[in-house]
Amino acid sequence: MKSPSSANLRLSQLAKNLFEQLRPKPSVFAFVGLLAGHMGAIELAAHQLVLAFVALTFTVAVGVASAGSVRVGLAVGARVGRGRAEPDLPRSSVASAG
Repeated sequence: MKSPSSANLRLSQLAKNLFEQLRPKPSVFAFVGLLAGHMGAIELAAHQLVLAFVALTFTVAVGVASAGSVRVGLAVGARVGRGRAEPDLPRSSVASAG
């Protein structure tokens, strides 16, 4: 078992990597919006419409993924609560909860 300090170090490394990936995103969206604005009002409106549609589809996907992780967490917690020392997780990365 890892010590708490090594676990915290690993978590901070993962958080740093995630931050480095997500940091430029708002700047890129703003820059592309400026480019679309230079093309014209209709192009800018089309750009905003596409961004809204992409955000909607992404939100649905994130909601389904979050619901699935909650179901898996509840199932694992129920197994551990029945006296098992460790959760009996499948070896595959794809598992169904239900």
